Amino acid sequence: MHALFPDLAITSKEVIFKYSGVRPLLASGEGIPRNATRDHHIEHSQPGNGREFHKLDLVGGKWTTFADFGETVAKHVCRILGKGENIARKAKFKAGEEDQKLPSKDQDCKRLGNLTEKYGPVRGARIAEFCRQAADKELRNLLGYSMNEIAWFIHQEAAVTLEDIFFRRTNIVFCERLTLAMISEVSDVLAKELRLTPQEMEKEKSRFIEKLKQNHGVILVDAVDEGENLT
Repeated sequence: MHALFPDLAITSKEVIFKYSGVRPLLASGEGIPRNATRDHHIEHSQPGNGREFHKLDLVGGKWTTFADFGETVAKHVCRILGKGENIARKAKFKAGEEDQKLPSKDQDCKRLGNLTEKYGPVRGARIAEFCRQAADKELRNLLGYSMNEIAWFIHQEAAVTLEDIFFRRTNIVFCERLTLAMISEVSDVLAKELRLTPQEMEKEKSRFIEKLKQNHGVILVDAVDEGENLT
């Protein structure tokens, strides 16, 4: 960062989250990694040698092509099962493609705008409709997020852990400095919706906090802000 922005003073205190990843690349015989192809590939091993099932190794690809790769894999599996590729068609969503009934209240319109900005027009509108089905309340320690919004990830997108919610369904870890209060409040929603015991939730929370510390360098601080009703 200092090489790119020499006039910008950035210290470790400004880093709220860190991560690294490994990109599997197709073996190409190239001696220089940057020359290796970023294309994706399916390595299909037929049943045999004591294995009674097909094995697919998925290699390569990148974030910008994962959806196409997923469709390719789905079609490949369909061919193996003899089901036909048509059931693996890609769903194409566009803004305004579905009849979305816009809310009438100014507060609801503001909420819909917040959700569509975070999740896109289609997903955001669906979450907004879900949130309107019952009394909702903004999280006290995670402003801009609500209890029903978290419940949506659990009931509609199969989130079952704190990691699912913070890492995979939202970008909270990239945009907020996490606090113990944030995690505890989301934990309460998770426990309620999944009917977890206090012991089960405490174990899940401890596991998540330890992973934040060990894998991502996150040291939690505590902060409490007053929230407001969204209904």
